[in-house]
Amino acid sequence: MRTFADTELQARLIREMRELYEKRGKLEAGIRAVDTARSLRIEKDALIDIAAYRASLSRPQTM
Repeated sequence: MRTFADTELQARLIREMRELYEKRGKLEAGIRAVDTARSLRIEKDALIDIAAYRASLSRPQTM
């Protein structure tokens, strides 16, 4: 049985693989961006909570 290389098929498969790798790269970049934004939001909220706590400690206690 004789085998042969179908160059059109190989080219199409390589092109599809490249497109999938690009798509995966974009998805991973999007995930990293969302993760960074989430981390910054958590840090900002924590700093606000710390500032509020410090402000509550500096107020004189009334009874």
